[in-house]
Amino acid sequence: MNKSIILCIVTIFFVSGCATTTDPRAGGLFSYSPTSYEERQQEREAKLAAIEAEQNKERKSNEALKADQAAKKAQIDKQRKDLAALKKESRQLDSRLSAIKAESQEQQAKLDQLRKRHDSIESQMSAISVGTDSAGQRAKLAALKAELEQLEREADILSDL
Repeated sequence: MNKSIILCIVTIFFVSGCATTTDPRAGGLFSYSPTSYEERQQEREAKLAAIEAEQNKERKSNEALKADQAAKKAQIDKQRKDLAALKKESRQLDSRLSAIKAESQEQQAKLDQLRKRHDSIESQMSAISVGTDSAGQRAKLAALKAELEQLEREADILSDL
């Protein structure tokens, strides 16, 4: 009788020990609860949905950064092209200034002034760094282009004299 009481107590102890958790991995067969299973399943699905939402957010952010990078690259490429065209115009103006023959001291002084301004434009163009895109760089290129065009007009007037 003593052994049967001990056996009952041990059995009750093991059965009650298994029922203290709702996780079947920790509690064994006797702790299976369909409600707990559904709750764990819902928790995992909620975690998965949160992770997927975060991934979508990061993917969209990455796409936006790539689009911004492509736009910046296009602007830099345009800036390089504009600078190359400006340098070509500058070389042509240099050739035109070299071809002008001054017939008077006044014309020679004006020609010297045009050459100094041209040299100034050349040095400013050399100082432009095209690897970065900035509004300041674009404005500087536009100002140099306008100044070079003005020099070309003045060289035309001087050569017509």
